[in-house]
Amino acid sequence: VVAAAPPIRRRSSARGRMCPPPMETAQGHDVASAEGVSFYGVIKSYNERRGFGFVACEETALRFGRDVYLSKEEVLELLAQPALGPAAPAASGGGADAPAEAEAPLPICEGDFLQFQVQRSTEGYPQAVRARRVRRLRGRVVRPAGPGVAGSVLITGDAAPAKSGANATESSHGLAGYVGIEASVQQSDCGQLRLAVDDEVAFCCVVGEERQSRLEARLVELKQTVRSGMSLLGCFVLELPRPQPPEEAEAGAAAEPAKPRIVKLDGHALADRVLLAGLPRDLEEAELQRLFSKLNGSQITVAHPQELESGEDAEGFASVLFNGGALDVARMLVRVAHTINEQGNTHLAKLAPGRGRTQVGLLPALPKPSLEAVDGALVVSWAQVDCAAGYLVELRDDIEGAAWAAVDPASDAAVVGEAGLPDGLMRPGVGSCRVSEMDTDMGYEVRVTYFMSCGCRSQASPPSAPCFLEGDFPAIPPPLDTPLLRALPHPGPPTPPAAPSAPPVLPAGA
Repeated sequence: VVAAAPPIRRRSSARGRMCPPPMETAQGHDVASAEGVSFYGVIKSYNERRGFGFVACEETALRFGRDVYLSKEEVLELLAQPALGPAAPAASGGGADAPAEAEAPLPICEGDFLQFQVQRSTEGYPQAVRARRVRRLRGRVVRPAGPGVAGSVLITGDAAPAKSGANATESSHGLAGYVGIEASVQQSDCGQLRLAVDDEVAFCCVVGEERQSRLEARLVELKQTVRSGMSLLGCFVLELPRPQPPEEAEAGAAAEPAKPRIVKLDGHALADRVLLAGLPRDLEEAELQRLFSKLNGSQITVAHPQELESGEDAEGFASVLFNGGALDVARMLVRVAHTINEQGNTHLAKLAPGRGRTQVGLLPALPKPSLEAVDGALVVSWAQVDCAAGYLVELRDDIEGAAWAAVDPASDAAVVGEAGLPDGLMRPGVGSCRVSEMDTDMGYEVRVTYFMSCGCRSQASPPSAPCFLEGDFPAIPPPLDTPLLRALPHPGPPTPPAAPSAPPVLPAGA
């Protein structure tokens, strides 16, 4: 009978910590203070032919500024050691005294999770020592975690590849005591990834300090989700290092590499792509490729609007598609730091929590809507996008300096009961509306803003061409002319309401 190892105990000290401390506390650590401290990370790359690789770990990246080297000698030791974690086999084979019938060790693979310590190589670089693989469990999200609110994951089995025969019996021995038990999960253990009910995740387990019988899920990784491309996986701020030309040096001296500038970009992660806002005008696709090519990002599109309605210079936007869809996007979100290696230098790109609901437009604007006069009423039509949770339609008089006023949607067209969204939004799928009882002597303009489910808003669209309530013209939905967003089919002309919709509250003199 193969004995089962107990769950990993969480300790209050830094030693054996299952997750990194907050970013601001990790920055000031001395390199020497890492000696004897256990870290947890994932094998980022592994050269099977040459036998070495690199380990990605948020805390070591913040301490040392680079990934940790995994030597060929350490890999051989790793294969001979048993895995850590709940229901982990007491021996994984490979040792000199292992019985002939013992299970052969699983090969080292990219994506394996490790517990390890760090020592500096002769060149001064971080190198993994005393590494152990950590057995991971698989589970289904019952209750998603949120800021300050713990979630819950139902343990369903082992996250390792399925086995057969006698090995399957040995592997499942000791695991049965965990299947069907719920483990709590905190948002901090998911990075900037927002979990959803019925998501399948892999994770490591620890036993909580306050309740010894309570399991806690750490190092969470998304394995399967039914969320589509329009679903929001997370909001974040990307702290992106930008390359700088070398600093000038005295004659005969080598130029010192300049410290990179840091630009902060607001990000929204969907199930197939990432949208970035706040790009300086000189930041283009090639610079973003330095980071996202290593994260399996493929097509990168950058757009720089000419200027805002106020006349101010507008910051740019970018869209990054991911080859592996939601799983690749989630893999980016769960890590605090990502390394960028170029020309012998290593820089860190960091992910911080998003700014949340703000009046600043963090998403690219829709194109100019259309505004037409039909049967004595105004008909507004706008392009729809798949990531929108609601649309804000605003009218104003065709008078310089006039204020915008929101159009009150009809009850069957309004967003109802969505937490985090303002009142008065048109629901998704509504691409046009009819506004009646307007002053026929006035001209009007319209603009449209969309909101995502997190409460973040886009920049307002450019105002439509002025329209007077004279004549009878068809309402033509404008095309979506930006490659950053994905258009939805237009639903067609609006159906006249049974009762006239309330006119917007316009400034005095309307």
